[in-house]
Amino acid sequence: DAWSEFNGLEIGNPEELADDITGLMSTNSFLFIMQAHHIYRLTYQRDPGLDGGVFLSIRRGCINNRSWVHVDGVTYILDVRGVYRFDGGHGVEDVSAPIQDLIRETDGKFSLNWKAAKYFHATHNRSENVVRFFVCLSGQRLPRHALVFNYMIEQWSIEEYVHPVGSSQAIEFMLESREIVSGTASLVFIRGKETLDGTNGVS
Repeated sequence: DAWSEFNGLEIGNPEELADDITGLMSTNSFLFIMQAHHIYRLTYQRDPGLDGGVFLSIRRGCINNRSWVHVDGVTYILDVRGVYRFDGGHGVEDVSAPIQDLIRETDGKFSLNWKAAKYFHATHNRSENVVRFFVCLSGQRLPRHALVFNYMIEQWSIEEYVHPVGSSQAIEFMLESREIVSGTASLVFIRGKETLDGTNGVS
């Protein structure tokens, strides 16, 4: 709300201008502008409208604004090439090599449905030391599966849910990390807890 509507900053060269902006991310005192295939860093000294500049940070992107999470100084991000770890500078480490067959667009049952990528989302469970990327597999329109990465032991697993999971949010409760997820019929659940935990989404 402090940005004048008459100010503007150009992002990238003409080739990269065609890359869609998919989200914004704040980390390490910088604002990162995420595209499908690039991430830019906005920097300034006094006023971004006067001395601000946008610089290419990495040639990896983010599929949408809900498909990244911060974990202990790094960010785990999903793009069309897979999941990678970003340190906020120029450091990128791909972590999804073991599940690359799922990432590739194939005709198999167990591959991501990139046409439904706008519904993908991610959450971080600190108590379990895992990051979950809720995704749609082939033939699915809404997320019914999660690609789960345990960053302590660098191991992947896949979870399947009875109902589509439209969104997720991590919270801290009683010194425990929990995940609130939305389901069908306006229901909200606490993932991994008792079957009837949650609310009806109304109260």
